[in-house]
Amino acid sequence: MGAYYANTRLNVGNQQVDDLGISVGVGIPLIGSGTLDPTSSTVNISANFGQRGADEVGLIQERYTNIIVGFTFTPGKWDQWFKKRKIQ
Repeated sequence: MGAYYANTRLNVGNQQVDDLGISVGVGIPLIGSGTLDPTSSTVNISANFGQRGADEVGLIQERYTNIIVGFTFTPGKWDQWFKKRKIQ
């Protein structure tokens, strides 16, 4: 969970466009990865809720929501693909 505020590079009518919002997220471990330790594979879901611009200074105000879904794949103890092999 977090919050952010930024002065964007946009300048409309000699007024700088500001961007502010909050973000929340969670990482859910995959049960089928064989373990529930922090290094297991996870599904990551997050959302940003924010606003750009302002009505009171004559700018257009924009409210937005971003939903992000990501995957982190970590090899399990049975995955032979990621093992480094020695050649003798």
